[in-house]
Amino acid sequence: MNANIIRHSIMNRLLIILFLCSVSFCNSYAQKAKPLPAIKEIVGNHKHPLQDSLFLDSIVKEYGEENLFVIIDSLLTDPAFKIAWTRDFEHIYSLTETIELDSILNKFQKETAIKIAIVTIPGDLATKESFDSLTLSIANQWGVGISDGVLIGISKGLRKIRINNGATIETKITDDETKKIIDDIMIPEFKKGDFFAGTKKGLMALMQRLR
Repeated sequence: MNANIIRHSIMNRLLIILFLCSVSFCNSYAQKAKPLPAIKEIVGNHKHPLQDSLFLDSIVKEYGEENLFVIIDSLLTDPAFKIAWTRDFEHIYSLTETIELDSILNKFQKETAIKIAIVTIPGDLATKESFDSLTLSIANQWGVGISDGVLIGISKGLRKIRINNGATIETKITDDETKKIIDDIMIPEFKKGDFFAGTKKGLMALMQRLR
């Protein structure tokens, strides 16, 4: 079989696995769900319910700890609260950190129309050799790898980082400048084991260049 066909087949399977990971995670909790009020009734006037520890505590008291994740999953898929730009498949961020990154990205997109997405990829879903191609495929699938978009791909397991810039973005920041952000800002924090700080600092530096 042609090597390119094999490679594309593997890449497609990896993309499907990544998608199924997120779907199966939500479904695994949904199957255990007990009848609950409509999610908007539970949330009420909370604008950022997942960042409110008192709100989460009240959910546990009212509906039981076993339903907390059901409600969180419902919030994550609700258009009003959806985490759209940060997909942490490798689970290197806490929920609070993921929400903070997503809030930064969402605000930046509204201000500049530039879409930046973050994806973390477990080491068992790719190899060091396929990581770059995989992140590029994901960027194109999500619509951030074309024209005015950026995808930041990170794998703690593979010790790999890649920033994919769309064509319009490449007119605002060079590959050398992107590499400098990775080498000088992100990697030093990653080496300390602080993936959130490294991602956030690198993200802020990248956004500063793109404004």
